[in-house]
Amino acid sequence: MIMDLYYKYQPITWYIGVIEASPKSVAEIVQPKYIPNDKLGGIYQEKKSIDEGLLNLEPIGCLTKFLLFETKDGKTVLFNNFLSGAVELPTWRAAEDLGVAGYYVCNIPNTISKDQRSGAWGARVLEYRTRKTPYNKDPVFGVQLINDAGRWCFYRFGEKQPFENEKAYKSYRKTDRFTVEMLVSYCQELDVPVYDRNWYTDNAIVIEQHLKPNKSGISYQEAAIKLRIGQDNRQGQLSTK
Repeated sequence: MIMDLYYKYQPITWYIGVIEASPKSVAEIVQPKYIPNDKLGGIYQEKKSIDEGLLNLEPIGCLTKFLLFETKDGKTVLFNNFLSGAVELPTWRAAEDLGVAGYYVCNIPNTISKDQRSGAWGARVLEYRTRKTPYNKDPVFGVQLINDAGRWCFYRFGEKQPFENEKAYKSYRKTDRFTVEMLVSYCQELDVPVYDRNWYTDNAIVIEQHLKPNKSGISYQEAAIKLRIGQDNRQGQLSTK
């Protein structure tokens, strides 16, 4: 099951960055910008599977680690152990500084509670940028489906791609305009199959921040409870309830 990696390591897999460069070069950009030397616990090159790497991001919920994995086609996939989309800006900054292309993949189930005090606002985003389309400009190609405080918004940016399902974009229900199946298909067409274990090598770099004694995170299981990650959204659908 190609989405098993996604489901198993939610919410970390809600936000994934990809940079067309080596993990070492990406680490050299990300570390000084996001973990200053006086707060750096260490930078480690490790041999581990993608599952081992994601599991070792526990405890999650405090910005202490970046995980950079090399892919079989030479790209770098960026994760971290924060609870929000803290990989987006590092992805674009690394890509811009290195003068290469980058991708941002976001897939958040809509688990927000009726009182809006727990859960997460749903979103599904795919963006592809090159050195000619920095973060302050529209991407070369992008699709966004976002629950903006209860109102679903759909956006499509950039050049027309041959693989796009333009018929779906005209669906009456906005949540049908960019489905999980479309996201997975688009990623495969762009050669960034982020949910496919077979795409990853066992070459990883971990950038770790000093963890203060009074700081603590939570487990994947605790995060699932906190963010109301249940069986319904494990099937990949954005609930509209």
